[in-house]
Amino acid sequence: MGFWIKVYTDITTNQGYIHDAVDMSVVYETLELPEYASNRRRGSLVTNAKFLYVKALTALGNGKRSKLTDIEARALAAWPENTSSKTFQAAAHNVRFQLGQSNRFRDGLVRSGQWKPHIRSVLAAHELPPELEVLPHVESSFNP
Repeated sequence: MGFWIKVYTDITTNQGYIHDAVDMSVVYETLELPEYASNRRRGSLVTNAKFLYVKALTALGNGKRSKLTDIEARALAAWPENTSSKTFQAAAHNVRFQLGQSNRFRDGLVRSGQWKPHIRSVLAAHELPPELEVLPHVESSFNP
């Protein structure tokens, strides 16, 4: 749960986590992305960073524990002490990237103020659950 809270409150759309897809508590790095870079450039930076961690985790999966590169040391430190080589081998297949959403989420909260009274009245008029009022935030951050 903490992973997703941080994605929506701490890191922006100009940042993202390089992390393990299975154990979300394992975050290798917060990647900084150039604000005005093209999607292609940003994608290339993400792909390159993920590749470096796959390579590092593969080395750790093969038993390497000394003379580590900076990336290998960071990958090793992200896991609990005495993590097995087998776990690192599996982790090499689970390197993912999650773009931050804090600025979009905050902007959606601001925009929601102009929509929520209307949404609440429509939901009440149709006897629908009031919890549905947050659905537009999930879907579009109240961005028409």
